[in-house]
Amino acid sequence: MLASGNVKENIKMANEKAMATEVAESKATEQTVKTELKRNPVYLTRETFKMRDGRTFWSYVVRGKKYGRDIKAEFAARDKGGYEFLDMLFDISEKVELIMHEEANETASGRVSYYMVYEAQGVDANGEIVTIKIRPKQDSDKAYLALIMGGQGGEATA
Repeated sequence: MLASGNVKENIKMANEKAMATEVAESKATEQTVKTELKRNPVYLTRETFKMRDGRTFWSYVVRGKKYGRDIKAEFAARDKGGYEFLDMLFDISEKVELIMHEEANETASGRVSYYMVYEAQGVDANGEIVTIKIRPKQDSDKAYLALIMGGQGGEATA
């Protein structure tokens, strides 16, 4: 009878331990670390382009010159609503700066993921800073941005 009592207690303790682990995992908070890059300001500009059907849209670019060539890195909004926000940002601000910083997420299990965050940032007439997250349009735009940043004393990676 003692053996079965120990087994029941062990099962009960194991179940409680498993439940506590599940609760801890479900409440696991991710810690975000932000690292600012020190560099000269880089400004985002917008240009119009026409589609094949004749419709006109805005394109958001950072321009630079390297190896005797004019190069540009294109950026896109993270979602469709972001394009309206970018248009508003360019309407209210004279200059829109490209802000880049590295962020890292750490999960409860200790896994750390690093990634680069790109933001378009402007200042309205009242001095309020307005920001929206954007992304490079293609992977090659990251390489072009690294070339542009290299010419301005920025970090080697984009």
